[in-house]
Amino acid sequence: MLKRIARTGIGAAVFMTLFQHGLLAQLKFTLHTDLNRVDAAAPSDWSALVSQLAGQVIPAGGVDHVVLVSDKAMLMEQKQPFAGMAGGVLTLFREGQQFGIDPASKTFWKIRPFTDSELQATAASKPDVKVTRTGEVQTINGMRAERVTTVITLKMPRDAAGTTFPGFPTEPAMTFDVWVTDAVKVPAGWVPLIDQKVLAQLGIAHVQDFTDKKLLVRAVVKLNLIPDFEIVMTVRDLTTEPVPDSVFEIPAGYKEIPPPANRGGN
Repeated sequence: MLKRIARTGIGAAVFMTLFQHGLLAQLKFTLHTDLNRVDAAAPSDWSALVSQLAGQVIPAGGVDHVVLVSDKAMLMEQKQPFAGMAGGVLTLFREGQQFGIDPASKTFWKIRPFTDSELQATAASKPDVKVTRTGEVQTINGMRAERVTTVITLKMPRDAAGTTFPGFPTEPAMTFDVWVTDAVKVPAGWVPLIDQKVLAQLGIAHVQDFTDKKLLVRAVVKLNLIPDFEIVMTVRDLTTEPVPDSVFEIPAGYKEIPPPANRGGN
């Protein structure tokens, strides 16, 4: 359960980093994610435990995802082991469906949608969302980028009060400091990494509006669950180039299998 919470927080951070929408042609970039220790007061028992789990999710030196986006689909290639998935695994988003692809075993699997019970559980804690457009501008990778701060605070269900782990925040919160640019926009084939039904249950179905639909080039994400760490994500090697549609297809001869545990599921 605790490991799932850690994966969920980091997954949400990655999701926020990639949540843009645009109109240009093919786009390619590398998303580098690091887990960095920051100065903080002595962590609580809860924070220390989740910090340890988070460190197991993101490998030392960070993790890279190579992202390809066309007008019809999006493909992510994972370069290192991450969140229970081996390096080399691909995630394909196409025509409203999501697939995991493992070139090493020549297999693929469909990523299941959330169940009704999972959606109901999600709806139990609708977040408070505050967005601040700071007006602060930096040049990142040669592009003019503005910092936007978003704070998402989750409300714990009443029946959970007093039953959490010692030191667990009564209102878990995530703070996103992101730098966005309008110098480059992603193609129409981009899709959100979190199911739209889940976003609707959380009351944040239009997260792309947080960044005015601009491309995010850097993010620093902090969770009050693990105040002694921050997640830093940077877009690198960004190019716009033609990508053949065949890149976004499941290779011929690959065998379909059930979704492996902790791999390619929501």
